[in-house]
Order: sequence, then C-alpha cells, then structure tokens
Amino acid sequence: MFCKLTSIDSLDNYEINMAYNMHKINKETKDFLNTADKREQFFHDSRLLSIASNWSVLTSENIVEEFFKYPYTIYIGLENKCDTKCPQCLWFGEPSQLHKTNYFRQHNRITDEKFYKIVEFAKLGNSRIVFSGPGEPLYDDRIFEFIKYAKSQKIRKVEVAYHPNMLNEENFIKLLKLDVNPPFYIHLFLISSNLNIAKDKERIKYILRIAKNHNLSNECIVFHITYSPTMFNEAFRYFLEIKEIGYEAQLYNESYTAKHTINNNRYSCGLIFKEMYIFPDGSVGNCSIQRNILGFEDESIFSYGNIYKDSLHDIWFGEKHRKIAMEHINHNIDKDSVCANCNSWYNEC
Repeated sequence: MFCKLTSIDSLDNYEINMAYNMHKINKETKDFLNTADKREQFFHDSRLLSIASNWSVLTSENIVEEFFKYPYTIYIGLENKCDTKCPQCLWFGEPSQLHKTNYFRQHNRITDEKFYKIVEFAKLGNSRIVFSGPGEPLYDDRIFEFIKYAKSQKIRKVEVAYHPNMLNEENFIKLLKLDVNPPFYIHLFLISSNLNIAKDKERIKYILRIAKNHNLSNECIVFHITYSPTMFNEAFRYFLEIKEIGYEAQLYNESYTAKHTINNNRYSCGLIFKEMYIFPDGSVGNCSIQRNILGFEDESIFSYGNIYKDSLHDIWFGEKHRKIAMEHINHNIDKDSVCANCNSWYNEC
C-alpha cells in the first residue's frame, strides 16, 4: 500500500479521528476553530489512518499509475467572464486591481469539442465533474446542455458552483430537474470589513429558505465560507445564522495573494493526486486552490499542461505532473513553488 500505520500517539487522537470518520467534526470546521487558537493552518485528513504520528512512504517511480490512476475530481472553468462584480471577488472585484497579468483582460472559453473530450476522460476514471470559476458558470449559455450531456454519459457526480445572485426561480427548477449533485453549491468570501456584501448574505439566506421549502436535506447543500483572519467573528456569526435555517456551512481560512510562513514539514498534499483543474484558456492545474492565483501570477507557475496542445491522458500521466507528484512523495518541494507557499494542504496521502 502507499502508506502504512506505524504508531498511535494517544487515545485523544483516536477519539478525534473517529469523530471525523463519523462526520461529527468535518476537517474544514476544525480548521476554522483552530484559527481562534492561532495554530498553523492546513487541512487535516479525515481518514482513520491519520491517527499515526509517522508514515512509511513508498517512493515507486510509477506511484501515480499504481495509486491514483485518474483524478477523483475534474474542475472545469468554462470561461473567465462574470458581470456580477462582487466587491470581494479575487477575479472581478476590488482585489483584481492588484492583478499583474492580462488573464482576465482577454476572453477565454472552453470549446464544445474540448468539453466533450473532458467528459470522455472523466468516464475513464469515474471522475466527478464540477463546473466552477473563474467566471460564473450560469452565465455560460451552454451550461444546462453541458450538464445534461455529462449526466447522459453516466458521470458519477456533476456539480455546479455559482453565484447566489444567479439562482433565480427558473434556474433553481432547472438544476433540480437535471439532478446535479448537489443542486446548491454556494461560496461566500468574507475578506475585508470594507466590502459591503450584506446583499449577498441576505440572498444566500433567501436561497436556503427556498431549499428548505422544497424539503432539501443538508446533503443537497455545499456552502463554503472563505474568510480572512480579521473576519473571524463575522464569519462565525454568519455560520450560526445559516445553522438556524437548518443547514451547515464549511469554513475556510485562506489567503491567496501573499506568501505564508507556516511550517512546511507536512505530509504530501492529496490534491496533487486526486484533483485536476481545467481553466478557461485550457491550461491544467493541480487543484481548486490554485485558481485563486489567476491574475496575480502567470498560470505557467502551476500549470502542467494545456488541453489545446496535449490530450488529458498525456497531461495527467506526463512528466510535469509526475515531477510534482514525486516532489510531494519525497518531501522535496521547491521552497519558492506554489505548493510550498500554500496554507491549504489536504493531507490525504
């Protein structure tokens, strides 16, 4: 096997990890609560094996083929366009004034032909597909046909991440009829107290009340709240407001525009092996975290291929992806790389 259990440090660790596995505590909420205690931030593995204090790691040259044959999730950013102009948005809001590249000054869009190729690749690995940013998926007039096609090809799960303002009654019914998994996938950024997002917060609560009226369970809602350290109190208050409606939010403490000084002596990040992110220009990145760098840095610093130059099979099993994977496996990550300066490692390897 890829990793093996070597020791158990304490009964407390056993109890905590059992709570993870029984879904009593999710790793995002634990990360959120750690912020109050000023601990270093990274995501914790929810597997029972994480009770080990040490791992014995295999370093086989064909580890990618043997352990993760295909990505578990394929994210698709259909186009780099959105007219919502949310003030807190990293791509189109006030933070975009700090952009150093022209990524959002020219329109990029995944072609129909390439989308069908993505679905074909997803079928091979029984991968989940998520339509997401940068850009608003529901602005793309092809989105509902794309969802319908992916479902017709028996894709394991098809999800859509969208802005709450785009979810009118008509779109609500369409998503329910198409049976996307889940029908509600919402993300709220709480970055600065100077940004007025009161309307967004009220809109989200309005949507969740609609969901409640349609008797949708908590499993039908994926709701992420990303907050900066200074917005801890507001994020927690809003978390409780959502809980009163009857739904759970997942909480993230992340920063995307500055390097971090956290301890990098961590286990391998699981997203390198389980996720693929296809951006509107066709470039392919490692994970959903890296999309937030777009505009601030050139995509070449994290991209390991482009679907307009190579097939997805050649990109996933190519030398660039293998090099990144082996750096994680061998704990030999360049200190100036995107991964080394990320505070959101998923320790699932």
